[in-house]
Amino acid sequence: MKGQSGKFLLKSSAYYPSTFFKLLIIAFFLVAAPLIFALINSVLSIDKLVNQSGQAVYQAALNAHSSRMLVDDVTAMERSVRQAIIIGDTSLLDTYILAHKSFLQNSSELDALPLTPDRRQLIESMKNYDDLISATALQPDVSVAKLEKIVGNFSPLLEDAETLMRQGNVLVEQDVNQMQTTSTGYRHILLWQLLALVPVALALVTGFIVLIARPISQLEREIRRMGRGELLEPVSVDGPEDIRHLGRYLENMRERLVALEDQKLLFLRHVSHELKTPLATVRESAYLLAEEIVGPLTVEQQEVTHILTQNVQKLQTLIENLLNYSGLRNSHVVIDFKPVPLDEVVRGVVEEQSILSRQNEVKLDLELESVVFEADGVKFATIIENLLLNSIRFSPHGGTVRIKLYETETEMVMDMIDEGPGIADDEKEKVFDPFYQGRVQPHTHVQGTGLGLSLVREYVMAHRGRIEVFDCIPHGAHFRVSFPKPQPEK
Repeated sequence: MKGQSGKFLLKSSAYYPSTFFKLLIIAFFLVAAPLIFALINSVLSIDKLVNQSGQAVYQAALNAHSSRMLVDDVTAMERSVRQAIIIGDTSLLDTYILAHKSFLQNSSELDALPLTPDRRQLIESMKNYDDLISATALQPDVSVAKLEKIVGNFSPLLEDAETLMRQGNVLVEQDVNQMQTTSTGYRHILLWQLLALVPVALALVTGFIVLIARPISQLEREIRRMGRGELLEPVSVDGPEDIRHLGRYLENMRERLVALEDQKLLFLRHVSHELKTPLATVRESAYLLAEEIVGPLTVEQQEVTHILTQNVQKLQTLIENLLNYSGLRNSHVVIDFKPVPLDEVVRGVVEEQSILSRQNEVKLDLELESVVFEADGVKFATIIENLLLNSIRFSPHGGTVRIKLYETETEMVMDMIDEGPGIADDEKEKVFDPFYQGRVQPHTHVQGTGLGLSLVREYVMAHRGRIEVFDCIPHGAHFRVSFPKPQPEK
């Protein structure tokens, strides 16, 4: 692993602010800006519409009221003059005087409003007729005969007033229609603004979700990767400065873990090599004793020698596992694919471990088909050996370990089934981790290193195969190794 450690990968972060908190603040304001704009524009539009509507309603109401009052005033003035003529009493003109004052006031109010030229011309015409009538009717000594001469002017005056009132009603309807048209226009404008701003807001939300979630997901990915022990690749985290600081801390931690891993592997290699030489001497000495080269042995001595030979074999397997693991961590597994009679490899491994199985009183049941497969014979033997040792270690005295080897249309399958305590569901993946020791351990003099199943998985994956763990009923563990068959080219 040494030499694989790299520097912390810093991606381009020009579009990120200095801190994650600033990113959240910017995201909030930019996402809220279109909505605030739409809200302010809606308020201004509604306020403008209300002001225009209020002014239009006020002018229309005042216009209609003044026009109607002019008709009433003209009618009252005409009635007063005609009563004075009929009765012959000019004192009845007091009603005319009051109605005339109201006429002047209402016509002035109406004239002050924004009017069309036609309406303003009607008001001027009414004032002219009123001047002709009032010039006579308001004289102190007016006679009935003079009143009879001016009474005919009331008809065109009343006709102009009624025309003015009708035009006022039409204008009211026009103002109402105009307000409806204006409100419809504003509604369409607000609708189009909403339709335009909602996608913008959604796009901003999506963009900031990506910007915010990406560094978090990168941190999570790197932490998970380091938790799985994948330390070859340098940490790569993008984002605001404080998030990149966390990435640099993770990179420092990764480099320290790489250094510790290198030290551990170096220690394992040294210890393993140092142990192999004296162990080889002990093994040869044990074999010499077992074969009675140095002299005959008593029954008790043969039992002791048998135990010594068996445990030396266990220690040798443990040391070889340590060396193989060290080699795996420093290089990729190289597979020498050759046609291998796998059933013969299994029988050879079983024969080598027969002493251990007899000592533990474990029966080995073989169901092997004759299978020739493209594989690495040495590494396949290591797979079988570690699985078998594991099953024997955990099998009870008098138990049975079944080994099946068979072919399907697409795979070569090997099953290793024991009658031990089995593997808990939460440990079925962990048992393949290096140095992992399960909660349940057998009571033996030599404990395992936790590397056997790790090597099995590495070698199986190097063969492009897979290894699975199943439960046995009522107890026991079931390991299945599957190697895919090469498919013929079509």
